[in-house]
Amino acid sequence: GFTERHARLYQGFPMQKICQTTQRYPYPERPNHTKVSLFWGFSRDFASLFLDKLEEMNAEDLLQQEARRLTRDALLLTTTETPSGIVGHWGGEFVQAGPFKHHQTAEPVFVLTAQAVPVPSQGLTVYRHQNREGTGGFSVLPKAHRVKGAEPLYAQLKESVPPLQAICLYGSTEVERWLRGLGLSRMDDWQLPADLEDTYNTLVGYEPWPWWSGPDVALVMNPWPMMWPDDEVYPIAPAGLVAATLRDAEPYLQVWWSEASMGWWLDLKTT
Repeated sequence: GFTERHARLYQGFPMQKICQTTQRYPYPERPNHTKVSLFWGFSRDFASLFLDKLEEMNAEDLLQQEARRLTRDALLLTTTETPSGIVGHWGGEFVQAGPFKHHQTAEPVFVLTAQAVPVPSQGLTVYRHQNREGTGGFSVLPKAHRVKGAEPLYAQLKESVPPLQAICLYGSTEVERWLRGLGLSRMDDWQLPADLEDTYNTLVGYEPWPWWSGPDVALVMNPWPMMWPDDEVYPIAPAGLVAATLRDAEPYLQVWWSEASMGWWLDLKTT
């Protein structure tokens, strides 16, 4: 019942004769005709190795299937014109200072229209500020504030393949069953074999979103989150990564939104 792909696993495995049977045909006209059947199989050691390889192959099939199912559409926002039309702006300065008067200075990093934001909002504004107390940082507002002297941004579709950590967390019940067979839970991706993540990345063509940077790419919308060196666990729903900057990195600015609290927040990441 093996497929041709399964059968290829037999190549290179020593076989041994298990038993031999002799069956005499009850035909009067052929009294001396017999059928000899030889049964071949693996030695115990090689049978165990074969089953291990079969389990590994089935896991690869499962991971590929889940990666295809969970792949989602992201957007690259670029300064190169596309049919999307203008969906935001990079840099520039605010037309009205009123909403930012509690800061000493406020400079836009990027402003997006509601069309480009994959969650309910009136757009998105991320800006850098300096306070009168001498402190500063970055802030996010769920509204598109008007800017001038900024570069227009256009949208370009990009597929985002989930990392292995996302497969473990959000995969089907088959993934959960596979993990349970390894003695692991959905949160135990860090206990998987060390080389499995590299194998998975090659198998499904996974690329973390910072690899998508280019001379005309400013930021990415709706990518699968990645694990950073200082992360202890993979982000868990309902927190979702809405946008992340590629231009002027490092640091990378990540904009998060929670469907549960309807709240927004920023974090800064470096490699």
